[in-house]
Amino acid sequence: MNIGQASLGFAVVLVMGGCHRSRNSAAPVADTSVVQGNGFVIYSPARPSKQKEKDSSSVRFRVPSAQELSGVLKDPLGAVIANLKMEVTCAGVKKAAETDLYGKFNLGSVQPGECTFTFGPGPWLAPTIKCTTESCLVEQRLTLKRGMDKIIEN
Repeated sequence: MNIGQASLGFAVVLVMGGCHRSRNSAAPVADTSVVQGNGFVIYSPARPSKQKEKDSSSVRFRVPSAQELSGVLKDPLGAVIANLKMEVTCAGVKKAAETDLYGKFNLGSVQPGECTFTFGPGPWLAPTIKCTTESCLVEQRLTLKRGMDKIIEN
């Protein structure tokens, strides 16, 4: 199976599973895509080609209940990303964190409501965030901004 077939298979599963893609008032930023269905909501930056550069490092999402927001961040090949600065703003409270040498981060406890997850300047798009009624999960694998995947040779 090649990558094109895998992408097509994933899209078919979403359609057959009753999920639909829509804009949602819970995610008012124009460049946040929302997929809902089967008890979860996935918040993700829109495709890089449709994003404004200034918005590509942020994603808005809704936290259903107070919880700790932590995880591990990796590049597209699975290598951990160290020293990546990020912040989350939930219910008007801003918290900042940085990944450690193992790619781990912990933003601490966040309150329910509208939130924005933002990376500092750099090559990464904001992560996809999947929320259920109990918790939110930050997707581990990050995507490079459009045009940042070129190798520079000396």
